[in-house]
Amino acid sequence: MEQPLLAEPELPVPRMMAHEDVVRLHRDFQQIADPNSPELSFSWCAGPAVKHIYTGVAFGMIMHAILYRWSVATAQCDSVDDTGIATPARFLYAVVLVQAFVQLFLEFRVFQYSSIPYIQTMQHWTFMRCRIPAKLWLSLAMCNSILQTVNQGGDSLFAGTVLRTHTSCPQKVFDCCWTASLDRSMFVHSAAKGDFGTFAVAVVMVWLIGWARYVVPLAFCLPEPSFLRRMFSLRVLTIDEVRQEISGQGVEERTRFRVACREQKITVGDPLHTLAECLGMSALTWQAILFGVAREEKIRGRLNDQDNAEQQIDNYRRRIDLLLMTTKRVLIRVFCSAFCRSGLLIQCQISVLALNRASVNKLQPFLLGKILLSLFLLAPDMQAAYAFRRSSAEVVRLCDPRHLSSQIMGAANATARAKDKAAAVNKLYEQLVSMRWWLGVAQAACAVTIVLALVKLLAATVLCPHGVWDLGSGCVDVDRCLAGSSRVP
Repeated sequence: MEQPLLAEPELPVPRMMAHEDVVRLHRDFQQIADPNSPELSFSWCAGPAVKHIYTGVAFGMIMHAILYRWSVATAQCDSVDDTGIATPARFLYAVVLVQAFVQLFLEFRVFQYSSIPYIQTMQHWTFMRCRIPAKLWLSLAMCNSILQTVNQGGDSLFAGTVLRTHTSCPQKVFDCCWTASLDRSMFVHSAAKGDFGTFAVAVVMVWLIGWARYVVPLAFCLPEPSFLRRMFSLRVLTIDEVRQEISGQGVEERTRFRVACREQKITVGDPLHTLAECLGMSALTWQAILFGVAREEKIRGRLNDQDNAEQQIDNYRRRIDLLLMTTKRVLIRVFCSAFCRSGLLIQCQISVLALNRASVNKLQPFLLGKILLSLFLLAPDMQAAYAFRRSSAEVVRLCDPRHLSSQIMGAANATARAKDKAAAVNKLYEQLVSMRWWLGVAQAACAVTIVLALVKLLAATVLCPHGVWDLGSGCVDVDRCLAGSSRVP
């Protein structure tokens, strides 16, 4: 007779937040776990979640390409003479919502396999530095995920409508306003100035650059074709398989696979947080930011100060590897998602919003809502990156292996193997410090982009009579473009 599942009060998470296979493994593992190390590993639980995360990436890329193509084909031109920007067909909004809820379903399925390992390490649910109940945390994360998917779909619609405006809609006033703003610009060389068609192509290029949010994470964890064939058969490990993993006798194919473009293997749990960044899956990305720091602190608390120098070097490597992986995830989130996708496209969207106001004397609701949503969603990303960088600063300092390495290098009885390990760990630590520096640069670039976007938005909606503004010359006079047009002053 099958034993009943563990009662809810004994679970570290509410029952709905954990898959029954993970609950069963958690119940069995507590009977054999070391009291000093009672946490489940992501690699033991994440097997079935891998197929959902890769399915989500493939689905997201296909849907954004479809939205862009349909937007180019169906965006509707305004009936006003010398019109402004085209508007997306209404059915495309429904397509974006369908995509958002499909992605939400996949995210929840992945989250059910990672919730217990996460909370066993973190001990509490945190949102914007505040501890909140688990169900409230999950509700906020799921709402944010829907908004993230809607925002990404809006980027695809925007790129398509701009290209549609250039190819199919009357643009006499629109082109004139664009040329007038370039003529006043201090930052655009005269040889580089062109009509709105040049700008439309640039917008599509910026949208394509935003696809770095898919390309870069996939470069870190795209599996070899042989893994794809067995990916759908992966499952949560049984307690006997976990015993084998702990003893070092486990079958490697259960928990690890080789990356296609790099000569190394990663665990099946690694793609969860890395690929969740490109999909905007908040229930997973909110876990990833501070999880690495908390995990490193637990590892450091269990280390034995009596270990010999070579064992201590191995411990340093484990800790640095963990922090390096987490820093890569945060850097991908800030650079690819916040800067390339949102930051650059926001600048283009505000420029089009201003030109539309100048040419037809109105603010397009789609564009204004899209800009405000993008700015709203940038705030949690920037706050999380700042919190990680601040909380990990002391941890990184404690992980500095250079003093111990210099002792090993200078020891007369040190083996060649120990010296090689010390040199490798030193290089790894230097890579971590360098990556944290680049993270600071990416954060600064995002901050500058956000400030500039806020100034441009204020000028486009309130400060400038016609909405057109340039950083070097201020509000742009477009009266000559409006003379003889059907625009109502």
